[in-house]
Amino acid sequence: MNKKISSSQIKFIEENIDKMSIVEIARHLGCSTKTIDRYKSKIFPKENGDKEKNNSFENLDREYWIKDIANSSRGRRLKNILNKDEWISFCDEWASYHGQLEDLNHTEENSIEQIILLKLRIDKNQYDYSKSINLRDSLMQESGVRDIKDLDLTDPNQAATYEKVFAASLRMTDLNKEYKELLEKSTKISESLNITRKQREEKGKVGADTFFSLCKKFDSKKTRNQEGRMAELLKISMENKTSKLRNAVEFMDGEVAPQLLDMETVKEMRLKND
Repeated sequence: MNKKISSSQIKFIEENIDKMSIVEIARHLGCSTKTIDRYKSKIFPKENGDKEKNNSFENLDREYWIKDIANSSRGRRLKNILNKDEWISFCDEWASYHGQLEDLNHTEENSIEQIILLKLRIDKNQYDYSKSINLRDSLMQESGVRDIKDLDLTDPNQAATYEKVFAASLRMTDLNKEYKELLEKSTKISESLNITRKQREEKGKVGADTFFSLCKKFDSKKTRNQEGRMAELLKISMENKTSKLRNAVEFMDGEVAPQLLDMETVKEMRLKND
């Protein structure tokens, strides 16, 4: 679940992004890994020139895939089971995968769907884990003790605190177990997807240029000049070939006529006869 974080939390990310994993930072700050990813991209932005260069095509690509999933039966099904924030996150991830991996087939898209849904569950897991930590710590702080064992169970208030702290600790244990299971499932599906992609690449069934990848190539002036030159040469070649085909030749039955009989050839024939 994405949320806005404070300036002090942003400072913590800046100071620890190279020292801690995204998951560890998310747990510490009580937010999702998606949030940390977002702020990480702000802390380490790409070169301005590269960003401006690819921005238009990347946005076009992203918008295309978001519309594609939203208008599909898959998208309609998922929209009914996800909340608004989860649906937005799913669409962003879906577009990102399609931007990175070209020529995805239906089976691969199913794998990507599972990976994204598991990631959303992991984010929710980490959010709940952080809430449990904060609840446990605040209860301990209010009681003025550092360890649950220091609570006096003969005191009704401290006994009630003990039960809440114990429940929060159990919840954290369950969430840790769930996190490991979700991560293991996600890893297995990702590995399976990578193997499938590699097999398809080896068979030559993927890797062809898509419309958007071709568009990106034309960001380069050198590429535009090369492709423009090639197009001009093809045009000249086609015109020369067409001109030759309009010349009359003698066929095996003795008939003399042009090989290409189009309107332009007919006009030329009429002019010669006149």
